[in-house]
Amino acid sequence: MPPGHLAHFVRDTVREALDLSATLDTYTEERGYPPYHPGMMVALLLYGYSRGLW
Repeated sequence: MPPGHLAHFVRDTVREALDLSATLDTYTEERGYPPYHPGMMVALLLYGYSRGLW
């Protein structure tokens, strides 16, 4: 992605501005394959929504 792309903004916002501690605290149990990181999933959803993809 080139500098200034919306994906960078969404990623940085999720990393720095959102408190995902309540969600991260639920991932204490080993469930076989590790689940996708909740921060990555939130960023993916926000990016998709911002592009009009549901």
